[in-house]
Amino acid sequence: MNANQQAVWDCYTDRHPTFGNTNAGCSGWEKNYVVKWKGDTVRYKLIDLHEFDRNAFLRTMPVLHEVTGLKFEEDDIDPNLIVKAYDSIVCGGEKPFACASRRYEGRKGVITSARIWIQSNHDDISVIGHRLDRRTHTMVHELVHAILGMRHSSRDDSIIWDYQEQVPHEGFKGPCLMPMDIALIKLNSNPNVLAGAPINQEIALHLPDDVSLEPVTSAQIAATAMIAGNDLRLPVEVYWCRNFWPDGRQWYGDVGKILAYAANYPNATRMELHHSYDNGRINLAGQFYEEWPTSAWADGANIEFNARLDPDTYRVLSFRVEWSIDAHDPSVCDSVLSEGRG
Repeated sequence: MNANQQAVWDCYTDRHPTFGNTNAGCSGWEKNYVVKWKGDTVRYKLIDLHEFDRNAFLRTMPVLHEVTGLKFEEDDIDPNLIVKAYDSIVCGGEKPFACASRRYEGRKGVITSARIWIQSNHDDISVIGHRLDRRTHTMVHELVHAILGMRHSSRDDSIIWDYQEQVPHEGFKGPCLMPMDIALIKLNSNPNVLAGAPINQEIALHLPDDVSLEPVTSAQIAATAMIAGNDLRLPVEVYWCRNFWPDGRQWYGDVGKILAYAANYPNATRMELHHSYDNGRINLAGQFYEEWPTSAWADGANIEFNARLDPDTYRVLSFRVEWSIDAHDPSVCDSVLSEGRG
């Protein structure tokens, strides 16, 4: 094992029974055997959710599919996951913002169905608040409880760190699965790691070779929250190729790919992402290189973008994106600019 693999394995094997609100160790799992969802599909039904929470749920699906391999399908007839809003929730004698429960099959370690309850009173949410980044964080947190069988982790940067401690914590991480969370979930979700199997060195054989535990930056958190807070179809007010349309050309387009790159920057080449505050607004700026392997007229483009965000909702207030194109014939088009407002 390399150092990162060893760190993941040490965390994965750190498990403790939970009593009350205590955590289950570094991994978040309390059982000394593997716990997994039954089958490869989560059939969900959403009941009475506020638009914020419905959007938060839907935006978590691609993330959880990527790390678990599970498919997510809406099913109002025969769901195995129900997410329901309530005016008041009582779980284990407490009144939390949200909570989750699971039902297990007779065979140990197999989750057959789950439920999530989430507070619906947006005028009086005392635990987490109504900000979309935090509500998305809450949804991911509860889904990890529900479909992966994880409890609370002792790691204060984990998506499943206990809310009771998390609210005043200065290191609040927004709606992100942390690198260790991702590594643990991917290991547990490996199809060769079977539900009910004891936690032993045989599982360690399935640790991925490319484990990355690089810390998540504030810019990544802001970018992830930006994706959660926008529909990714923002109107483009100006779009022009400087030497092809020198007078500029008005049109409407989809800048969502640029924003998606900002939130998923490891998949872009030579990506840089920066985050700052200015006059009560968040500035999110970045650049990356996008290769165009199938293009007949250009090798790719260096893309620079800047977005101003509302600090409470992470809605994009304005943006500017510029492509510097590696064109085979620069007279065709070597620079494109787009600007717009949310």
